[in-house]
Amino acid sequence: KLSRLPLTVIDSQDLARVEAIAAQFAKGGVNVSIETRNGFGELINTAKMGTAREIAAEEKQNDDVDTCIIPEGVEELMETEDFEKYYNGESRIIFPSTLKRLGENAENTIYNLLGDGIFPNESIKEVDLSKCVRLEIIGNSVFSHYKSLLKIAIPDSVKEIVADAFAFCSHLEEIVIPANVKRLHADAFVGCRRLRKVYFKNPSGISIGDRAFRFCRSLESFNADDGVTFEGPNVFEECDKLEIPRSFKLQYK
Repeated sequence: KLSRLPLTVIDSQDLARVEAIAAQFAKGGVNVSIETRNGFGELINTAKMGTAREIAAEEKQNDDVDTCIIPEGVEELMETEDFEKYYNGESRIIFPSTLKRLGENAENTIYNLLGDGIFPNESIKEVDLSKCVRLEIIGNSVFSHYKSLLKIAIPDSVKEIVADAFAFCSHLEEIVIPANVKRLHADAFVGCRRLRKVYFKNPSGISIGDRAFRFCRSLESFNADDGVTFEGPNVFEECDKLEIPRSFKLQYK
């Protein structure tokens, strides 16, 4: 049992080492605190590290503070005003299982749920739709210009991703398209310049709108097969790193 372990700290590097050692003790179940004293032995500060369980609980609490949880019972989020009732600048959003409609489905809609090209959203890094088992369509421009978006979880219930849904999400690197999606509309992922990998759970029988991946200049991996139908010749316009196998038969609608 350790009750007190005096160590002399000279500079910030020494302090960092002490904190690292304390963290290891905490993970092992030891309740650790660090007392800082001056040269005369006078107490300046006490930093409580806690046990591993306490540390995990604190981290969870911090995560919850930065998470916007749309409450169960909400079935529609169609306009910015609907969304702003719940959103207060958090970086993560969790949508409810009751959600049926998300954004406008009309192709001429030019705004998203929170900001657009004129007022882009810079805060949201993660969007979690995985619980939305009733959601079948991701509406027009819903998440367009989410400049910091890194992660999006789309439920298997989704059948259609409408135009500009994720347009110009410039930090998005990977996307998994659910097995039931039958159509990606035009410009669905246009301008996602860091997008490297697109994975289709069911790559056969899907229809992809023209310019769907236009300006995705980092795109390298695309697992679609000969069953895919392209709705125009510019699906991969200016995707400089993508090499489509010669055996791949481009079918235009």
